[in-house]
Amino acid sequence: LEWLGINAPAVYQAAISDLNIARFLDTGRIGFSMIMPTRNRAWCISDAIRSAMQQTHQNFELIIVDDGSDDDTAEVIRRDFGAQLNSGTLRYVQLPESTGVCSARNIGIAHARYDWITYLDSDNQLRSNFLTVTANAIIQQPGKDCFYGRIINRSTGRMVGRGFVRKDILWGNYIDLGVFAHRKSLIQRFGGFDPDLRRLVDWDLIIRLTAHQEPFFIPQVFLDYSDDEED
Repeated sequence: LEWLGINAPAVYQAAISDLNIARFLDTGRIGFSMIMPTRNRAWCISDAIRSAMQQTHQNFELIIVDDGSDDDTAEVIRRDFGAQLNSGTLRYVQLPESTGVCSARNIGIAHARYDWITYLDSDNQLRSNFLTVTANAIIQQPGKDCFYGRIINRSTGRMVGRGFVRKDILWGNYIDLGVFAHRKSLIQRFGGFDPDLRRLVDWDLIIRLTAHQEPFFIPQVFLDYSDDEED
């Protein structure tokens, strides 16, 4: 619709005369707060931040919660993204000491300005259409509280993510947090990340946030990751 409005105004006017199409004009109003916890990832964090800042959907903020890094993470962020820090799209919260990934994510959520929460780890890379496609899915499914897509392993080509089945998610997690979006209000209802857990904290959160209602599955790959030990 944005492209049509600029390049083909007559077609644009015809399109938005259809109410089923015109509702997507509200897509840009949907705001996302993307939470990135990090600790001593100066060597890779710039690529992750860059993938977030290149999102085609512009109504979002990236909140980096530095969990007590003692490397040059802060210097790298200020060097590579100083302009975005000043604009407010990129926010950097520096903790004086490590509190753990659960507390770091919870602190990030507490800072969130927008109604929808997503996540990005500092060693992964999002594809640029993640927020745009998710925002359109939210318009299409206004009653849903959670949405998710697929990820792909760059090394093996293996994809993770499939249609939701409640009994299956209790046996094993196939929803990656990096392609999961949920209403911020669910944290007040069901709680955030459990700081008492040492592992599987994302799976625990997803189980709780999807218990009251099935999430909406978007069958597209939105995130690239690698489990190569040298990456």
